[in-house]
Amino acid sequence: MKLSKPFKGVPDGEIYPVEYQAGDECPPELEAGARELDALEQSDDKQPKAKGKG
Repeated sequence: MKLSKPFKGVPDGEIYPVEYQAGDECPPELEAGARELDALEQSDDKQPKAKGKG
């Protein structure tokens, strides 16, 4: 998933934080943290669906 805003995290195998920019691909191991900070782009299938009439 891509990031929607800057995010800093420590990917697996690293000891120092890496600063990712908006549009960068988020490493899978950091997705949970990025999601908590609302830093992940929402894909079409994960956006809330509009309620239809009836």
